[in-house]
Amino acid sequence: MITRSVSQALGTGHNWQTRLEPGSILTTDAPTRKMSASRPGTASTGLYQHSAEWFDIRYAQKDYGAEVARFSRLAARVHPGAETLLDVACGTGRHLEHLRFRYTVAGLDQSPQLLGIAASRLGEVPLHEADMCDFNLGCSFDIVTCFFSSMPYLCDAERMRQSVACMATHLSPDGILFIEPGLTPSAYREGEVVHNFRRTPERAISWMYVMRREGSLAVWDIQWLVGTRDGGVTSFVEHEEFSLFTTEQYVTAMRDAGLDAVHHARGLHGYGALLGRAAPWSADEKAVIDDALAD
Repeated sequence: MITRSVSQALGTGHNWQTRLEPGSILTTDAPTRKMSASRPGTASTGLYQHSAEWFDIRYAQKDYGAEVARFSRLAARVHPGAETLLDVACGTGRHLEHLRFRYTVAGLDQSPQLLGIAASRLGEVPLHEADMCDFNLGCSFDIVTCFFSSMPYLCDAERMRQSVACMATHLSPDGILFIEPGLTPSAYREGEVVHNFRRTPERAISWMYVMRREGSLAVWDIQWLVGTRDGGVTSFVEHEEFSLFTTEQYVTAMRDAGLDAVHHARGLHGYGALLGRAAPWSADEKAVIDDALAD
């Protein structure tokens, strides 16, 4: 449930580790972009308008625990004193589910549907409903993360830069920003037809789309089929767009935000990683990053 604004919950200058009711979601005072809904059988213009409850099934192949273990090994080597962490675009909280045992964590996402699932999973972890380009939590964190190629869904280079700057302002003086950037223009497989199927005891789910491209945007019209024993088969279409940002665009955004940036081509699972902090990275530290993310 949505309980209060961040300013009400934290107060001016208050330590961010405010105790909350289990499953509570905080909303920020900053404006949130509205998403329009659509009826089943038509294209939805807002992410996960109809598929939020199946988000975890869609990405059931991801080993979040292994990703967090790998990230934590990296973080322990580049920022061993880190204690607090904010996960931006936290979705259903699968990364936070593991990170909370290593750090004092909070999450932020714009989707109330995904945050509702995260709240049921994470209990007392503070969750903030906000636009990742325009939020102010009134506190700083030792680590700010943005996992799983979330930034391209901002669909605009200026909004991406705003988001990087906003995350940078929430870093402690020696804090680290970690971003998984996603597909670059050269890696995008335009024209590929993608089909996935998942079955659980309660339902069977199928979704298919063609990887189209319009300029610098990847465009997917995802055709969903969901079958349940009692409800029969329903269908709907969700429209997804995301930008194919270059590595240089991310690095420039970090530098413009006052951070020295390091890019690792593989990252946690093949889609790359960017690390930024205010202090310059030394050659030895860059070697540590390469070693920590090596196969």
